[in-house]
Amino acid sequence: MSARTSIATVVILTAGLLAGEVRADCLDGHLEDFRITSILLAHTNTQAEVICSEGWIPDNDLVASGGVECFDYCEQPGGGSVECPGPAANFDVSTSANGYTITAHAKVRPNSAGHLQTAYAYICVYPRVAGGEVLSTFEGAHKQFAEGVVTITPIHQVKNFVNSCLYCSASARETSGEVNCTLIVTTTPLVFSGTRDWINPSGGSYQTASNWRTDCVPAHDPPQRSDIAVFSLPSVPFIPVSGSGATAGQWVV
Repeated sequence: MSARTSIATVVILTAGLLAGEVRADCLDGHLEDFRITSILLAHTNTQAEVICSEGWIPDNDLVASGGVECFDYCEQPGGGSVECPGPAANFDVSTSANGYTITAHAKVRPNSAGHLQTAYAYICVYPRVAGGEVLSTFEGAHKQFAEGVVTITPIHQVKNFVNSCLYCSASARETSGEVNCTLIVTTTPLVFSGTRDWINPSGGSYQTASNWRTDCVPAHDPPQRSDIAVFSLPSVPFIPVSGSGATAGQWVV
């Protein structure tokens, strides 16, 4: 493309619009740190008494993993009963520069006495974003096991916040069962559309951030961005710009 005005001539070589191209320029939003809260419960009881109850509620904590487990009484073939493993729940949170993953597990074990076993995990993550906004993608599922039936609630969201919670539970009297729950959150720095001014009088690559004011290369990637690329250096009659992969909602010369 070439365009001539009374100010300057700008030549952009091999310019084209690449729909959906991912840009890293001037997208500064990132996850700074995390706060994690969790509620874990393992519970075994008869109709008359509580056999075992273990709970963990580290509110406003930064603990990224944990677990609880209870016992039960299992009847023996020759009569009587012995202590045996019961319900259990645990979780883990792994974090990275562009997101985090919550995994949780809830399990109940078989018992012939008909005792009610319950395992429950509820995890929330509250990241702090610095340097700008981010767009978050949430993928995963809440799961509940109850007397042999698993209920799944899918999670598929794209929103401009990063807080999220995941629950995973299991309960039964005579059947065994377990559920594994996962929620993956990935973030993409979000920048609003704007006017991007070319500042290098010698020309150069369209894709080089330092050639633009505020180090921000224009992009046309709706609905997130559709920038205006402006070439207006009054003292320069000719600006050669290498524009392989150049995109913008509008060029002004």
